[in-house]
Amino acid sequence: MVGGKPRFFAKKEHQSAENDLMLLCSAHVPNYHLIGPVRLSVKFVFPFRKSETKRRMGMGILPNDSRPDCDNLVKLVGDVLTKLQFYKDDGQVSDLRVSKFWGERVGITVTICEIQPTETNQ
Repeated sequence: MVGGKPRFFAKKEHQSAENDLMLLCSAHVPNYHLIGPVRLSVKFVFPFRKSETKRRMGMGILPNDSRPDCDNLVKLVGDVLTKLQFYKDDGQVSDLRVSKFWGERVGITVTICEIQPTETNQ
């Protein structure tokens, strides 16, 4: 906790994580930023815990119910996408889908798209 507020990363770790994410995402910056409401889907896959049995690992990806929380994870991703101008403002994100799993193929998958008016009832 810093100043009574929870902090997912220490300051140095946060800057390092942000720099890494900026570098990875910069290769995918569109020629224009998205306009209007957008859907942002982010999937985090963490490496299996050492305590995981081979049987469970053989089941593919498994839901992750431990810390860090999904909302803490996605905040940095949203900030980086805004800085890189995937969209003009993170307030445009009107549909946010975040999931986290345990798995062998670790990484972050980000999908972002404009929401068409006909899609709002889904």
